[in-house]
Amino acid sequence: MADDEDADDRTLPDHEGDRDQRIVTRAHRRFKRVQTYEKEARENWLQDYKFANGDAYNHYQWPNEIYVARSGAQRPTLTINKTQVHNRHIINDAKQNKTGIKFRPVGDGATADAATIWEGIARHVENISRAQAVAYGPAIEFQVQAGLGFTRVATDYVGDDSFDQEIYFRGVDDPLGCYLCDYTEKDGSDARAGFIVADKPREEIEAKYPELKGRLAAANAVDGEDASWLRDDKVREALYFEIEEEPDVLLGDRASGTTILRSVITADLLKKWEAEAEQGGESLQRRDVVRKQVRWYKIVGDIIAEEGDWPGLTIPIVPWVGEETVIDKRLDRRGHTRCLLGPQQMLNYSRSAAVEYGALQSKSPYLTPAEAIGDYQTYWASANTTNHAYLPWKHKDDQGNPIPPPVRQDAPQAAPAFLEGSQAAEQDMQLASGQYDAELGAPGNERTGVAINQRQRQSERATYHFVDNQAIAVRRHGQILLEIVPRVYDTKRLVRIVNEAGIESHVMVDPSAPEAHSVGPNGEITFNPNLGRYEVVSDVGPDYATQRQEAFNAIVQILTQAPALIDRIGDLLFKVADFPLADQIAERLKPGLPPAAQQAVAELQKQLQGQNKLLGEAMQALAEERLKVKSGDAEQAVRAFDADTRRLAVVKDMLPLDPADMRAMIHETVRQALQDNLGPIVAHLSAGVGVDTSAAGPPGATGQPPLRQETPPTGDMMQ
Repeated sequence: MADDEDADDRTLPDHEGDRDQRIVTRAHRRFKRVQTYEKEARENWLQDYKFANGDAYNHYQWPNEIYVARSGAQRPTLTINKTQVHNRHIINDAKQNKTGIKFRPVGDGATADAATIWEGIARHVENISRAQAVAYGPAIEFQVQAGLGFTRVATDYVGDDSFDQEIYFRGVDDPLGCYLCDYTEKDGSDARAGFIVADKPREEIEAKYPELKGRLAAANAVDGEDASWLRDDKVREALYFEIEEEPDVLLGDRASGTTILRSVITADLLKKWEAEAEQGGESLQRRDVVRKQVRWYKIVGDIIAEEGDWPGLTIPIVPWVGEETVIDKRLDRRGHTRCLLGPQQMLNYSRSAAVEYGALQSKSPYLTPAEAIGDYQTYWASANTTNHAYLPWKHKDDQGNPIPPPVRQDAPQAAPAFLEGSQAAEQDMQLASGQYDAELGAPGNERTGVAINQRQRQSERATYHFVDNQAIAVRRHGQILLEIVPRVYDTKRLVRIVNEAGIESHVMVDPSAPEAHSVGPNGEITFNPNLGRYEVVSDVGPDYATQRQEAFNAIVQILTQAPALIDRIGDLLFKVADFPLADQIAERLKPGLPPAAQQAVAELQKQLQGQNKLLGEAMQALAEERLKVKSGDAEQAVRAFDADTRRLAVVKDMLPLDPADMRAMIHETVRQALQDNLGPIVAHLSAGVGVDTSAAGPPGATGQPPLRQETPPTGDMMQ
């Protein structure tokens, strides 16, 4: 987090150049200030990242001066990189238990169904961005290994033949080239500016921007002696974001709750609005606010090559922080590697010393009288380096006295100090990291499932701050989506969404729809991203595929203990199975009525629909007859039918009765109404509009038994 912004960054006097030059100068000054503030932290980042990836070739885990001294003396410098094992445990666990973006409705027309659409859009963006592999994954690796990674949100056209845009989550390959300026929130949501920079060869820059050839200076006025933006052989290319602020007035109507910025309405419309408010005895509310607009610039050296507006309200760069501290105004960021530096170096030294000590075993010197070597110097000079078939010696002196043979000194015993040092180093790594052998895959003393889970949770608690910061970063992506989706999907268009199971579907995004979420008569879904307020949360846990596998294993264990349940839950087992034809097996195992009973129910339901239709037509005809029929007999028939209709209403109010008795009463009432009162009307309909009178008889007239449903009837019958 950088220091507060300097006042001279906001405005620059006119004599410093035109608009572009003021923007470039402001960007250069901001970059130099944040670079100076984070210099020490980024130097530590580089050392930690190199240490985490040390191996036998790069020797990053050995201090340079010690490595040079030992290698010059032909002494071993081994690298036993257990730091990477500890880091990978956190990294791979995060990749396995992916963090998801969740939305919750808050108000202003937001609904749970619309929140589900937001989540589907977020998954779609992650899918087309390959976010887990391209953005999230590398950022997590940088975070754990060195303490800081970055991702960014970008937009791009769907294709060369379209003006529609899509949203993408992008990775940042080099976190040392990414900066956020003047922020206090851990997720960087309040940053005032941001940079993604890269120093490139001048020839490459001139080939990419041919219009700038000959315009790029050889020195940089802002940096002075450093000349970091423009050098003879290098030119800095930067994607620079900044928030531009303009004063504005927020207008509000107390009666309707409507609010709008003064800058987006005309003076005439404002006068009409004020007049309407005064007629209602109220006046418009006013509050001074600051209107924000994010601008981006592609700065090449000291020239703006490209520029544009960013659709969001905040800088679209997301930091993935490991641990961050500011002590005595000195910023530092740490990953999991930092706590393992000392134990890892001790392990490397102990193992190297043990190997070196063992290598001396075959070089123990010989104790021998000088006369014993005699003329055999060639053999004995190479005795420690060459495997000779025999070693001759002079066994008698010139007087014939025996000379004892050369005797090799006893080989030195293995030094227990080095072995104990290696063991102590490994134990220290476990103590420093909070990750013990059992969590890293080694067999432990735990035997029960409860004990194993407790041990795993203990390890997860020790490193949970990394998981928590990952969730903060993922949630930030969702917040940026809330900002830019209404502006990117600003026209009516069909948008793909992805549900939790990974199944794709489409919704119609309509910015003019009256509701945030609506379903049409044919099941089509319409979504308006401009309506409603939502909050973003992040959900850490296994992905849907892992949950399916866990559900499958759990159901298998249940059926193993209670096989009789296969008829009740067998379909659920195969619904979560991931092999071919599992869905068909689940459908066949789905509990239900026998086929014969299902066919009978279908026929009875069809019969009920026909009777309901006839009854509706008859009641409509009755209403017409009330106006047409003048004779007393017709009026009497109508009154009789009205009485039967009231009987139906009474039946409807008797819902607490036994369902079978209630259905019998309803059928009897309908039968009497159809036979006694509606006969003339049905006959009239048959003659006038071609109604089939054969259906006007009682339910049993068609040869079918009276209708009997398993649930209370609905629809016209109960109206």
